[in-house]
Amino acid sequence: MGTKRVGLARVEKLLENLKREIDWGTASSFENGPMLRKKAGSAGDQGDTSLIIGKNGAAAGLTADPFQESSTQLFPLGTKLIYNDRTFRYAKMGSGAVTAGKVVQAAAELGSAGDHQDLAMASGTTAAAGVTQISIDTAGTDLTANQYAEGYLYVNDGTGEGQCFRIKSHPAHDHSTDPTVVITLHDKVVTALAQANSKLTLSQNPYGGMIVAPHAESGAALGVTTIDMTANYYGWIQTGGPAAVLTSGTLVIGNNACRALATLDGAVLPQVDAGVNPVLGWVMVVNSNTDYSLIWLTIE
Repeated sequence: MGTKRVGLARVEKLLENLKREIDWGTASSFENGPMLRKKAGSAGDQGDTSLIIGKNGAAAGLTADPFQESSTQLFPLGTKLIYNDRTFRYAKMGSGAVTAGKVVQAAAELGSAGDHQDLAMASGTTAAAGVTQISIDTAGTDLTANQYAEGYLYVNDGTGEGQCFRIKSHPAHDHSTDPTVVITLHDKVVTALAQANSKLTLSQNPYGGMIVAPHAESGAALGVTTIDMTANYYGWIQTGGPAAVLTSGTLVIGNNACRALATLDGAVLPQVDAGVNPVLGWVMVVNSNTDYSLIWLTIE
């Protein structure tokens, strides 16, 4: 009996720990799809980090429909949706509308080269382990409030290098008035930084402000639009499974479909040189040049 009691106690302890770490969503049945997410914790802990399973997986009563868009943000950028044999990522379109079946890419980084890269912490400031705010001096380019929200601040050199933090917020920033801007993070600094030599870089969330992937590559391909998307609206782009994609050239069934690096923006074409045009998937059904072929996407 003593051994059984010890075993039961261990199981109960494991269940208690699991309950603290995992929160199932509000779906009323398996058909509606559960959502597995990290629970919001104390100040500095990132809140909803959603993996939504199924078309109707729900967060805070919201419906995740990959074939709808909205003018307001419903989920964190980059949220992953698994919908049968297809996967999607939640994203925001940039200043231009994009029709269905187009490859989209991340927008160019903010500012001139170096304005927000390899930056020092503000003089006299520190960033000890456990803090969630870091003061940095930019090298140029003003910022509107929260322009880097949901993006990343990472340590590219010096003490604490290799750490990467998701940005929660920051105020508007006029560089000509004061180069210092305070960045508030979702998560805490793990290894303390040193004002003397720690270097930091700001980067936008790639799923914010996307554009049609130009044939002159200027950013990483992220996915494919499955509906006509309105400029500055939020919605889902497809990253895995079967998708109708604009075609350039003559594809071959079973061969790789790659990002078009010539002629046609937002298209896929046959692989010409391994390592030159990024592979986005493989060909399921071939349609004519400038038509839409069926591609099994393997972006993520």
